[in-house]
Amino acid sequence: MTTRRSAASVNGQRAAHGDISVSVVNDALLQLTLTSAPAGPVDLGTDITYTWQLANTGLRAVSGVTLSGAPQVYIIAPIPQQNPGQRGVLKTGQVFPAGTLYTTSALGTAPLSASWSSTAPSPLTLATRVAFPVGGSLAAGATSSAIDMIVTVPNGIDASVQMDEIGDAFGTNFVGGSITDQSGDVASNNGDGNADFNEGYVAGAGHGVIQQTPLKKLGSVLVGPSGAPAAVGPTDNNDDYTNKAVNTGIAGREPGQGTDAAGTIVYTNTIQNTGNTSDTFTIDAPTVPAGFLVEVSTNGGTSYTTVSGGGSTTLAIAFASSANILVRITEPLGKTVLTGYDTIIRAASVATPAANNKTIDRLYTGFVRLDKAFSVANGTGVGAATDPVPNAVITYTITYTNVSTSNGDANCVKLTASNVVITEDGLAGTNNWGTYTTNSGAPSDSGSGSAVIVNATKYTDTIASLAAGASAVFTFKRSIN
Repeated sequence: MTTRRSAASVNGQRAAHGDISVSVVNDALLQLTLTSAPAGPVDLGTDITYTWQLANTGLRAVSGVTLSGAPQVYIIAPIPQQNPGQRGVLKTGQVFPAGTLYTTSALGTAPLSASWSSTAPSPLTLATRVAFPVGGSLAAGATSSAIDMIVTVPNGIDASVQMDEIGDAFGTNFVGGSITDQSGDVASNNGDGNADFNEGYVAGAGHGVIQQTPLKKLGSVLVGPSGAPAAVGPTDNNDDYTNKAVNTGIAGREPGQGTDAAGTIVYTNTIQNTGNTSDTFTIDAPTVPAGFLVEVSTNGGTSYTTVSGGGSTTLAIAFASSANILVRITEPLGKTVLTGYDTIIRAASVATPAANNKTIDRLYTGFVRLDKAFSVANGTGVGAATDPVPNAVITYTITYTNVSTSNGDANCVKLTASNVVITEDGLAGTNNWGTYTTNSGAPSDSGSGSAVIVNATKYTDTIASLAAGASAVFTFKRSIN
C-alpha cells in the first residue's frame, strides 16, 4: 500500500514534504501435506505408506532449525499408532533422505527438545519420531519432494482401533521467528509444535488434524465348556461337550423305559473372542432334541432367551476377552433312560458372520447302568450240570457301567459317578434267594470296588469313582439249600 503526508501547514508553518511508500508482503508460510496408502481397511501385519510433502505458500523463503548438525527445514513424523493401542513399526530397508534423524524420546517431549541421532535405533520398535530434512531452506512458492515412510501394522492388536498419524514441519521465517505447521488441514503455519496425537480429528486454529487409517476387522470365536472354550471333542473343536445328568424321573426305571418326570439342568459355556476386534456374537441352538426347551442367559441368570425353535440372542465381547453364558435345558418326561441327548450351542461373529464355533451340552437321563445275570453250576452229580438242585451254586453278576461318553480332550466335561453303592439283599422286594440259599465264598469286584458281606443275606459293593465309559462286575455266589 502507499501512504502520503498532507501538505497543509502545522501550527502556521508549512513543512517540506515528500511521498513514502511501504509494501507489506506475506512472510514464509509452511503447509505440510500427508497422504497414505492403502486407504484401508488394512490387514494386520501389512504395510501402510505415508507420504509427506512440504510447501512454502508464502512470499519469503523458509530457513532451517537445528536438531543435529547444520540447520534444516524439517518434517517430523511420529511413528503412527493406535489411540489407545500400539505403535506401528518402521519397515526395515527403507531409503530416507540424507540427514534423516531418529529419536526415542517420548512423545511428550517437544520435537525440538528431543534427543536426535542419525543412526536408527535397534530395534526399530524403539523409534518414536523420524525427522526428514527437506533442505537448508525452502524457497517461496516451492514444494519439497515427496518422502515415503512405510510402517508395518502390528499383528495381534485390536483392529477396531484405527492407526493415527499427524506430522509437524519446522522452520524459521524472514525475521528469524520459529514457524510450524501440522498436517491434516489446508491452513498454513497452523500447528501446536508437538504432534503427539492429542490434536484431535477436527480442524481448528492452532493445530492440525489426525489422519486415520482403518484396520480390517476379522471376527473369530470359540465356544466350549466352562473355562475351556478351545476344548476339542472326538473330531475337532466343534464337537467338544459338557455332559450332565438329570436326577429326576429316573428312579426305578429300567433300561429302555422312559422317564416319569421332566428334568432341568443349567450349563455354563465360555465364549472366547479370538478375532482381531471387539465383536458381538449371535448365540443360537441349531440342534435341539425333540420336545426340549433350550434357553440362554447372557447376564448371569437374571433373564433367559429361548433359543430352541429358531431363537437367538447376542452378546458383545471385547477384543481378546471371554464371557460366560448360561444354558438352561429342560427335558420333557417320557425320554428313554440312560440316554444322552445333544443340544448344540453355536456362537457366530457379527463382524465376520461365516466365523462360528459350536459346542455340545449333553443331557443324560441317568448314566450308571446295572445289568444283573446269574448262572447255575451243579457239581453234585445229581441232575444236569446247570440244574438248580440242593448244593448247586448260583453265581450272581451285576455289571455296572458308566454309559456317558469319555472321548474328547481333557477339557471336555465328563460324567464321573462317585461313591456308588450297589446293594444286593436277598430278602428285599421280590428277592427270595436269601431264604433258599446260603453264602458261598467271598464276593468280588473286577474293578476297583470293595465288595463285602453285610450279613447272611446281604452284600454291598462300594465304588469310590466310576469314570465315563468304565465298567466292572460285582460277583457273589449262593449255594442252594
